[in-house]
Amino acid sequence: MICPVLLTREVSALIKAARGWESGKHPAVLGRGDGADDEAQDVLLKAMAGKMSWWDAAEIIGVTDRTMRRWRERLQEGGYAGLADRRKGKPSEKRVPLATVEQVLGLYQKTYYDLNVRHFHEKLKEEHGIHLSYTWVQQALQGAGLVARGRRRGKHRRRRERRPMVGMLLHIDGSKHQWFGDER
Repeated sequence: MICPVLLTREVSALIKAARGWESGKHPAVLGRGDGADDEAQDVLLKAMAGKMSWWDAAEIIGVTDRTMRRWRERLQEGGYAGLADRRKGKPSEKRVPLATVEQVLGLYQKTYYDLNVRHFHEKLKEEHGIHLSYTWVQQALQGAGLVARGRRRGKHRRRRERRPMVGMLLHIDGSKHQWFGDER
């Protein structure tokens, strides 16, 4: 026998998910953000109700048949929550472990404080066997405040002020030689 409290919770969760789905606030797979979500949701709801085939729905939304089959299976297995993006809330697989970060920062603070980032990166590879990208090492040291950020460059060229009249030119001669033999 199923506990009525659990059944009520499940039903209320499905109702909340359905309300979120209808209002466009549900974190569904569709979140393209270009205004086509309402039409796509309507098409999916019609396909779920059996008023339209899943292949037609896929064609209208602009996804492949395989994607639509996967969405349908996820909807049947997990309800509306099955359509949520599964990547959210998970750390990146490329993330550097905290122990390595602490080791790198500790090495720079205690041993290699007088090296620049380029030389420190080489020492990490050669002597400690820590193979991280140069950019990662630089950003980690800058983020910890151990290395100053580089100065931003100035503009490549300075803009000159416009001449007061249209067609007026600015004549520049960098030489100090008197070409004309007079005071000009």
